[in-house]
Amino acid sequence: VECMLDQDGHFYLIEPGFRFCGEMTAVPYGHISGFNGIKWMLDIAKGIKHTHDQLPPPLTTAHYGSGVSYLLFAHTVDTVERIEGLDAIEKIPNVVIDIRHRKNFQTRYLGTLGVIRFPAYSEKELLEYIAIINDNLRVLNAKGEDLIIHYTDYDSIKEQYENGLKEFGIEVK
Repeated sequence: VECMLDQDGHFYLIEPGFRFCGEMTAVPYGHISGFNGIKWMLDIAKGIKHTHDQLPPPLTTAHYGSGVSYLLFAHTVDTVERIEGLDAIEKIPNVVIDIRHRKNFQTRYLGTLGVIRFPAYSEKELLEYIAIINDNLRVLNAKGEDLIIHYTDYDSIKEQYENGLKEFGIEVK
């Protein structure tokens, strides 16, 4: 969702366009920042008035936390037989699981299978949650083979996280 604030203090939705498996980091980012921008804009669309002074203060530094969207991609064309491990992932605080592809779904090469969104309040927590997903979630074909490309470059995540904080002069906790 994208919005605009005009000079008279009116907010307008410019582009409300949900796409399945889109980034949608607004959900976990709301947990990190304490501001639910999507709800705010929907309030405006329903006629509930908000003013500029109700916005949170401008972000002038980095958040330690991250709003995460872990997109799940298929490594091959195949048919989904079953999905395992969702129960373990549901234990992640404030997780949103968006996997519409169930039994008999035909995957596409590098096509999306779903997305898992969650807030992580530290680098350590972020890496732990990705490990939980990788260790538990399986989208299996009839042969019992996992169809998901699991992201495992933890060093790259750690480096990007730390570099993002350093851009604001913040050392990693």
